[in-house]
Amino acid sequence: MAIAVVYFTRTGNAERIAEKINESVKGDLIKLKDKQKWRGFFGYMNGGRHAIKQKIVDTYTEPDVDLATYDSIILITPMWAGNLPPATYSYLKQHPKITKKTRLVVQSAGTDATTYREKFESYVGKFIKIYSISRSQKEEATIIEQIISDIK
Repeated sequence: MAIAVVYFTRTGNAERIAEKINESVKGDLIKLKDKQKWRGFFGYMNGGRHAIKQKIVDTYTEPDVDLATYDSIILITPMWAGNLPPATYSYLKQHPKITKKTRLVVQSAGTDATTYREKFESYVGKFIKIYSISRSQKEEATIIEQIISDIK
């Protein structure tokens, strides 16, 4: 089974989680990127504003791959202002066929992202499952083990 472990990150947290998951599932590690500048205070503020407004941005993957060719996708992303970041939202809107084979892993400072399932799915379609990794809950290792178990 071809597995893609895809991540979008501003601070490096989603990348760290993706690498941990990929150590076990042995998939292709793929970075989701956009052409925006999200660094620093203004990047943080603009990111939240763009997320709330569901602004579509140009996205691409490194390496350049067609995620539709994978059997299973694990997509790790932060949550910005209670929404998917513009890059994640845009990519899923522009590639609607991948959502149905995607396990969405949402990393946040404290919010349980699974409570946002209906909201996220109303934007981009149904996911196989949504996982929430909250820094305040300190359950990262447990959730990663669950994701790995669900894939195998």
